[in-house]
Amino acid sequence: IYQVRPVQVKMELYNAIGQLVQPAQLQMHNGGTQDIVFTPETGIPAGVYLLRVTAGNMSWTQQLSKTE
Repeated sequence: IYQVRPVQVKMELYNAIGQLVQPAQLQMHNGGTQDIVFTPETGIPAGVYLLRVTAGNMSWTQQLSKTE
């Protein structure tokens, strides 16, 4: 992500039908370009998930797949 000033980044994991699977992980990032790392909780079954990322007034969703 790229932000001009420090921003809180929120990441939430949803299953394919839109149910929240993992509550928000919050990370504080300084300004500039930064990598974000999402660490899923243990016990999440294989399947397709949506990772919702919010940073300041920007947000986006990324599809993820977990295999056993």
